[in-house]
Amino acid sequence: MCVRRYEDNWGELKGKLMERDVLEVLSFSAFAQDESDLEEKLRYCGEKDIHIQVKDARITPDVYLEFPKQKDIKK
Repeated sequence: MCVRRYEDNWGELKGKLMERDVLEVLSFSAFAQDESDLEEKLRYCGEKDIHIQVKDARITPDVYLEFPKQKDIKK
């Protein structure tokens, strides 16, 4: 398990993230701001069982994969 920080570097990170790593992001809005689709990023992380840590809150795939299913989420 490795902790990796997201800093608008999804293309670089995507090739380095391994199963059960922790992806540290400042916020979900920051995670969604580059040219990559947030839902695609979440799905990719979920497939690799990557945990996402947002400002000291660690979220498991079974929780964050439910986010895109919510109709009232705003970008």
